[in-house]
Amino acid sequence: MRVGLFIDGPNMMRKDVHVNIKNILEQCKQFGNLTIKKIYLNKHATEGLIYAMKKEGLEVITCEFDVDIPLAIDASEAVFGDKIDVLVLLTRDTDYLPLLVKSKKRGILTVVFGIGMGFSVALKHTADKVIFIK
Repeated sequence: MRVGLFIDGPNMMRKDVHVNIKNILEQCKQFGNLTIKKIYLNKHATEGLIYAMKKEGLEVITCEFDVDIPLAIDASEAVFGDKIDVLVLLTRDTDYLPLLVKSKKRGILTVVFGIGMGFSVALKHTADKVIFIK
């Protein structure tokens, strides 16, 4: 199974949210081979964060404004281009609900990693699998 991981950086890589990227990458392996590993950051991302994400093997996409649309476009291209069998999102944002719905209709397994604080109930009920980060 080909796994695509797409990370909503501004929503998840915050000081009040403690995400262990190594742990996320390791957990993704249970679904198959990680063929896409992208993190989307905005223009306020620090050089230290960018460096750390690259060091973990993630492709860093820096966006001038909001990351939601570039992430959704790239993930949709992976889904509709038959590049992945499993879509993994690291987010808590309902903006990705249509992406999950369309992916599931194409037979893609949808997984969302999130945190309890501010996690969308709609995401929880839409994704095939939800994994809460502790």
